[in-house]
Amino acid sequence: MLEEHNVSIESGLNQPLLATSVGRYKSAVAQTKIFRGNGNVFVNTKGLNDYFQNDLCIISSIQKPLQILNVEDQLTISIRVSGGGFTGQTNAIKLSVANALIKIDETYRPLLKKEGLLTSSSKRKERKKY
Repeated sequence: MLEEHNVSIESGLNQPLLATSVGRYKSAVAQTKIFRGNGNVFVNTKGLNDYFQNDLCIISSIQKPLQILNVEDQLTISIRVSGGGFTGQTNAIKLSVANALIKIDETYRPLLKKEGLLTSSSKRKERKKY
């Protein structure tokens, strides 16, 4: 089923789980699991490029926490995201990945904080008033 994307999601997930985290933005919720691996990123069991349709702006935004710490080819990341649109999901994923990286190594916090990747948005879906 997943072999058609040239990379099996199971191939990178044989390693022990390093960290998990949840990120939220508006109505989007992202759950991230980080494993030791070769740099693959899976979103809802699809490759990152397949899920976000090769949109380089979104993809580079998601990989920003990994690039700042220079660990993009050392970790495999599995993300489950729901709700919102692509922009909301992107911001939720970015926050979730940054928080998971801090759980791996607390010394990453100042670098990520300086780039503003740990700041959660106060934007939430407004309740219905009828």
